[in-house]
Amino acid sequence: MKTLFFLLFMTSVATAQQASHGLFAMPTAHTLPKGTHVVSSYELIFLQYSYSPTNSTHISAFAVFPFTADAFTSTFAFGVKQRLYKTDMLAVAVTGSYLPDSKNFSVMGLASIGTDETAVHLGAGRGGMLEGDGSDTFLLLGGNLKVGSRTSVIAEFITSTDVIDTDFKGLFSIGGRFRTSEGLTIDFGVMRPVTTIDLGGFLAFPILKATYEF
Repeated sequence: MKTLFFLLFMTSVATAQQASHGLFAMPTAHTLPKGTHVVSSYELIFLQYSYSPTNSTHISAFAVFPFTADAFTSTFAFGVKQRLYKTDMLAVAVTGSYLPDSKNFSVMGLASIGTDETAVHLGAGRGGMLEGDGSDTFLLLGGNLKVGSRTSVIAEFITSTDVIDTDFKGLFSIGGRFRTSEGLTIDFGVMRPVTTIDLGGFLAFPILKATYEF
């Protein structure tokens, strides 16, 4: 379970969260328009900034809110997403992220099938320690469905080869997205472990994220 939460952190570094360019944490194969800036706050703890120097490339920086003197530097990570191919119904991209303090990385390929407003998204890659044998293969599946002029339903599932054969199978998230006319997007939902273990009265982790595009 620790491995999956780490992969969730690393994959989200390369995710721009506005519109269809990302789900809760999973990046899609879409990129932001050239010159777009995006600032996101996850649970008021995790902070992210993304910028698109071109229509097919965006770069991101990610860190935990500086509760302590070294919290920012120890969690600072950066990522990049490069779109390779795009048609009206298909986009393909590659993305990667790196956390210098602990030398952790993630790299993956992405495919998005559908429109910007309604699509299915697939991802697969590797993540872990840059040095040694600490890397693992992970898989991601997600989707977004527009249900109103400013609202969408989004869902995602992340797992890895390290946990498939264990009682803990992965992490599933589902919720909604609301977009205002001023460039602000609010994501809200829940995340629940997929497991054969009895979790007792536990239901899910809450998800709350605010994103501003300018």
